[in-house]
Amino acid sequence: RSVLSDGLFPPSPTLEVVREAAGDGRVLRLDSSGSLAEALVLARPNMLVPYGIADLTPYPTFTPKTAVELVRALDARMSFKNHVAPLPELALVDRPLLDLLRVTCVLSVRPVQHARLVPLMERAGFCVYRRLGALPAARLVPRAVLGEGLTERELLAELAGPEPDYAGRVRLAPEASLRLDPAALTPVASVGEVTAVEHPAKNRVTVRVRGSTGGWLVLHEQWAPGWTCTAGELELPVFRADHAYRAVPLPTGELVLEFRYAPRSLDWGLALALGALLL
Repeated sequence: RSVLSDGLFPPSPTLEVVREAAGDGRVLRLDSSGSLAEALVLARPNMLVPYGIADLTPYPTFTPKTAVELVRALDARMSFKNHVAPLPELALVDRPLLDLLRVTCVLSVRPVQHARLVPLMERAGFCVYRRLGALPAARLVPRAVLGEGLTERELLAELAGPEPDYAGRVRLAPEASLRLDPAALTPVASVGEVTAVEHPAKNRVTVRVRGSTGGWLVLHEQWAPGWTCTAGELELPVFRADHAYRAVPLPTGELVLEFRYAPRSLDWGLALALGALLL
């Protein structure tokens, strides 16, 4: 927003339509050319990001490996070098994995028709569609299952399958067994409600939950070592879940969950810098 207010990036009615379609979800391009030729004439990620629009195809250098592996499980053509490639065919637009990836906007160079796509703009060379059915920014599930005994390939195949049951369970990465309280795997009969997901800073996320009865919260944002979570004075373990996201087991009651990113690498870097200065 600051770069927009500073006038560095001028207002764009077209990108406002893309923002409306994307909401708090992510943009994906449709390119059936097989050569990325169509995607190259659509809005580039380095154009969308300054306008505050999330893109499933971010800058290639910074694309998380787990995100690339997720889209590759959907279709191998969606992996290009080290980043996410466009959707290769319209028939894939209703696959459940795109719901998990929170694809809420599809861009195309030509008009298309699909039950999951609502046209917001259709003009020569640039069409914008709102995609229906994507998961919210955070979801509550009654059950977590541990991926022990499953290879990463098998876990990805399950996530990309026709009936993954995202509402009923979250799949924890195998390494979760090292820190997981077995009692947290006991399913609950019902879950509460997420009332807000806020981003007060780039390294902080606040999630508000009403009427928690236990279960798990899955935050559909990239997992990385260094994320912590607290609910008041209670510290909750953060696990890699559904291959790429963050999940925490929930206590009961009215909750304000504070996620913070403070990797140990920053502490080591600061210590080394101070040591160098002292030396």
